[in-house]
Amino acid sequence: MFLRELYIVLIVLCLPKIIYSQEIINCKIETKSPPSYFNQANLSTIFKPINSARVDLFDEFGNAKIGIPKNYAGNQEPDGDQNYLGIITYFGKGTITLKETIDFGLSNSQYTDNYSSYIQLEIPSRLNPENEYDISFKVSLSDNSEYATSGFGIYLSNKQFAAENNMRLKIQPQISFTDTVKDKLKWVELKAKYKPKGDEKYILIGCFDKNYTAYKVDGSKGFGINKAYYYVSSVKFTEIPKDMDKDGVIDKEDLCIDVFGLKELKGCPDKDSDGIADKDDKCPDFAGSSKFNGCPDTDNDGIPDYSDKCPTVSGLAVNNGCPEVVAEVYTIESVKGMLSSLKFDDGKDNISPESLAIIDKVAALLKENPTWEIVIDGVSSSENLDVKKDKVLLDKRMNSVKSYLIKTGCNSDLLKSIDYGVGKGKKGKTGDRRIEY
Repeated sequence: MFLRELYIVLIVLCLPKIIYSQEIINCKIETKSPPSYFNQANLSTIFKPINSARVDLFDEFGNAKIGIPKNYAGNQEPDGDQNYLGIITYFGKGTITLKETIDFGLSNSQYTDNYSSYIQLEIPSRLNPENEYDISFKVSLSDNSEYATSGFGIYLSNKQFAAENNMRLKIQPQISFTDTVKDKLKWVELKAKYKPKGDEKYILIGCFDKNYTAYKVDGSKGFGINKAYYYVSSVKFTEIPKDMDKDGVIDKEDLCIDVFGLKELKGCPDKDSDGIADKDDKCPDFAGSSKFNGCPDTDNDGIPDYSDKCPTVSGLAVNNGCPEVVAEVYTIESVKGMLSSLKFDDGKDNISPESLAIIDKVAALLKENPTWEIVIDGVSSSENLDVKKDKVLLDKRMNSVKSYLIKTGCNSDLLKSIDYGVGKGKKGKTGDRRIEY
């Protein structure tokens, strides 16, 4: 029972690797048995002939003529596949001998300048029409060749292709290459993008009539004189990963497939550049921290701005981010002090504008403390020549203060006015003309 459960867990853990793997369809040149002579490509498990034109199979277990790496056409190590095929893409014009008639399948009296052989392989699995592929194969010009050719191409179909003769095909391949491969030492990869229909079953590779040209090269001998002979290997279809939003992160790995994003955030955008993907960022327009899901904490008090009633001043969580408020303690004496600082316009009974805030504060305190009693008294200056006029002004000022307090809601019964007459203190004119509380 334990082993069975462990086996299931291992499968689940490996599944993502299968999902994200890149699809590769490899037309591998495998053999049913080693070749023993020329023109035995039919020993390959996926090769399908199109006519009688010569296609050779090279195998490490073949005889000296068709072995790997050394063979009758030259010397070439395999690349990608264990085996490789060989085709003639150009055969110089001339009369064919009996041996060549047997080897190449040509009429004894036929001119051969348009002779060409092709590789046709059965595609081992279905191409997905929803995907785009890189189709590629590798070629190398044989050491003994006197010519190189352009005009390589790829033709794909849902039916096996068959030709009436061994001449170069005039059909239009879906993919054409104009380059001429002249390298006799290394394999050269020819690759192109292809969007399949989905019904393709066969791939045909060779030099097609369009764009075809033959070029003479050095180093020919023996079999290769008057011919262009190529080794062909590593035919495959490689899925091109989709990247719908063109952000460099393939769709299979992109967590935000429809939006251009950053590689480090698996294809998701980050508008505020705080390192948190917008899809996970509670405040995508303002740089923040992962601690607060991408939201800022401007005053660094540990409370994010969206919950902080005082976002620019460090505060306490119990106060919703605002600092602790220390209540002011007022006594009746402090109220008297505030009233004593009231100022009036010169020679008038109206309270000066700068004193209004003070008397408003006094009014609020009197309403909060309804048992406090305030006595307002006026004292006129003993040095004033017009004592009577001075006394009238003081009375008006006392009543002005009393009226203002009553108007703001203070209890009139707790506000009293007393006139103490002429002052005789040492404070002088300014100090003797005053209102006391």
